[in-house]
Amino acid sequence: MAAANSPYIIAEAGFNHDGDPQRAVEMVQRAAEAGADCIKFQLFDRAQLLSTEIAPKIHQIFADHQLQPGDYLKLEEAGKTCGIDVAASIFDCQTLDWYCENCSAPFIKIASGDISFPRLLKRARQSSLPVVLSTGGATPAEIKQALNWLGTTTRTVLLHCTPAYPTAEADLNLNRMIQLERDFSLASGFSDHSQSVTAPVIAAQLGAKIWERHVTPDPQLPGPEHSFSLSFKDFERVVQQIRQQLRITDSCLVKKIAGTGRTTSQSWETFRKQGRRSLSALRPLLPGDKISPENIIELRPGSGLPAEQLSEWIGYQVTRPVNPGQLIKQSMLTKIN
Repeated sequence: MAAANSPYIIAEAGFNHDGDPQRAVEMVQRAAEAGADCIKFQLFDRAQLLSTEIAPKIHQIFADHQLQPGDYLKLEEAGKTCGIDVAASIFDCQTLDWYCENCSAPFIKIASGDISFPRLLKRARQSSLPVVLSTGGATPAEIKQALNWLGTTTRTVLLHCTPAYPTAEADLNLNRMIQLERDFSLASGFSDHSQSVTAPVIAAQLGAKIWERHVTPDPQLPGPEHSFSLSFKDFERVVQQIRQQLRITDSCLVKKIAGTGRTTSQSWETFRKQGRRSLSALRPLLPGDKISPENIIELRPGSGLPAEQLSEWIGYQVTRPVNPGQLIKQSMLTKIN
């Protein structure tokens, strides 16, 4: 666990195992050697994440990087051997149930894109695990609504992040982390998408309870996330600086990275369209079929009817055939009088 007065440090594996379970095990070992408290992976079922409106090449990337349940259990075993927590970001209710029932999970991580996915948040609420909720791209009102679904308890930690990959230092706005604590009376941390080795030290200086950063065996490797990730060598150096409670005394640099703390919308619109969920058909729907929770699945992108509006559309009839995985648009629906 984290040392006194130090953030809980998470090495984010993301896609950087490149779909190779053995490389994922090696990443567990290297994260432990670098001094992380935890290494986090992503557990998802592509069919419950991406709609048919997502480009085939993106579907293939997710298919190539999808860990199987058996792979994840081996990662947990490696973590026990190395003395490091192993956790996962969860993207659908079925996987969440499996994770809670079969894993020694320290927490559930909910990604920023799913802050408006009520069925997932309500299911997480039913678990006994703490929840780490990223807030990238979310307004204060959206965070408040998410916490209503999730249940505001001291088991929840809010992570500030800027939804840009990578994020420039000038856009990090770390004071928003402090604002989250003030607004919601919850612990906060920093989900770091920058390439900065200074920002995490300043985040710790500002009181972050969690710091997470993508790590990679080699930033030069091909793949969707290696280029904006820290090498394990650089990650270890940052961890040591945080543990030693190094303080950045350059006031101009601290001011630049800390920002105003105010909510900003720069780069949010694209992220919200790509990363959030829309109401989609779980199975074939024919004209006259009624919308119900049993025939709807929430899938990316967020360019259709928002996932949080499911209850508003229950009982509406579809007016044209809708294929499984297809986004449902308002023009496809009619209200029954």
